[in-house]
Parts: sequence; structure tokens; C-alpha cells
Amino acid sequence: MSDTQDRSDHNNTPWETLITAGVVDSRYQPTPTFRSDWERLLTRVRGADRTAYVAMMLETNQANVTVETGDPVIVMDGTWIAGEWPSIAALDADAALCTALQQWLPKWETIPSAEQRTLITHLRTLMDGRTEAQQR
Repeated sequence: MSDTQDRSDHNNTPWETLITAGVVDSRYQPTPTFRSDWERLLTRVRGADRTAYVAMMLETNQANVTVETGDPVIVMDGTWIAGEWPSIAALDADAALCTALQQWLPKWETIPSAEQRTLITHLRTLMDGRTEAQQR
């Protein structure tokens, strides 16, 4: 990551944003450093603090978060459905990716939530097979 690069240029495509930040390379593959950070975070997310990471991703109070495992996995924020994921592995991957992107994109909080979701989705497409295999 170059500190002189603007990592939050909203005129970039999601892939350009990720390349500029050093998250993926020019072949759209996660860089070794980013993958290592993500795998470290994924291990933490899968621990006892899963709801804490999910709450951070949803920008809500941890006490309000409930994860209902099933098909699909449903995350509740109090009495409303905050989101659905195809598997617990996908939820964990997204929570770890969100946390990693907060670190790699210093202006993450200024990126509109729809664009944040797009960036996370783009990255999960690269990581999906790995997350399902690691969950087993």
C-alpha cells in the first residue's frame, strides 16, 4: 500500500479501488499480504467473538445481533432482518473482509454502504471456495 495513493476515489470501479489499495493485483487476485491479513481475521471471526465482528460490519450494537444458522443464515439486528448469507462461511468471510477493508482503505467509513457491499462481494467471489473448504 502506498500512503500517497488515494484509496477511496469514488470515481473508480470496485476493482480499480481494490487494485489501487493493494488488495488485489492486476489479475484481480488477492495480494499475498491482503490474503494473509484476511485469513488472520477470518480465524478471529470464527471464534467466540463472531457477533462482535458481525455487529461492526453492520454498524450496530453487538447486544442486538443474533445469528440464526440455517439455510440461509439470517442475521437479526434486534427485531429486523439485517441480512441473509448462503452459509456461515460466507457470513464469516464478509465480516473478515469488512474488517480487513477498514484497515486497508483508510477512508472506508466515507464509502457509501452500497459500494462497500459491492467491494466485499467482489472479494468474496475470489475467496468463496476457500471459505467453504476452511469451514469444514
